[in-house]
Amino acid sequence: MTEESAKQWLRQTMLNNVESYSLSNYAGPTAPRDLAPFLRAAASGLIGTVNGGSKHALSPMYSFMDAQPSYSAGQSKTLYTYKVGAFFCRLFRRISSKLNHKLTMYDLWHGHFVNTDTHGMVIIFHAKEQPSNFQTDGVDNTKSPFATTDACFNGRNVLWLSGSNRFYALDTGDGSDIYNHYLLDSVSTYDKDIAPLFIKTRTVWEYHLGTQRGLVYYKIHTSKLKWKSTHVVIAP
Repeated sequence: MTEESAKQWLRQTMLNNVESYSLSNYAGPTAPRDLAPFLRAAASGLIGTVNGGSKHALSPMYSFMDAQPSYSAGQSKTLYTYKVGAFFCRLFRRISSKLNHKLTMYDLWHGHFVNTDTHGMVIIFHAKEQPSNFQTDGVDNTKSPFATTDACFNGRNVLWLSGSNRFYALDTGDGSDIYNHYLLDSVSTYDKDIAPLFIKTRTVWEYHLGTQRGLVYYKIHTSKLKWKSTHVVIAP
């Protein structure tokens, strides 16, 4: 198989039978009415950068948790509300509690909005992002509490489906279908020295699932208040 055929396997076979390729799955938090129009706008690429609304917002980041309702630029008129941001915050926390991922910069702190052909908008969360034995982007991971060889690392890709509002811990362990039909084949076109690194990180890449539409971050503030919030980064 080639990288392209591995991508098609992921988009068609895996997505259409995701429960069969996961270690476990759980219901997400109750979705607010405001979530559906937000996701429709995101799927269409109509979100744009939201202006103002939060003293903590860093362009093009937008903080939902302390912002007043605001409209997107252009014609979409999609309402961004506290309830939408609160939903993503609860989703992060539920994933953390159910799947034993910690909300830290070593572990679970971001996800990718992806528009798929068969399941609409999904989010692929990448937990266990900074293992102690895999140095990336100049980050000192030596104090990370887990490694790529730990069993928990095989469930680091968490897929949330907006249609069912469920999230799935995808099984990327040795011998799993995702390992055999996606991880091994998706790196076949890379240099032989790079390919093992891609397999080692057990990553289900967002651009292999569909069209990338943005990012959602769980921003952990270290002030005395120690409040937490989610930020959405809109894809350019």
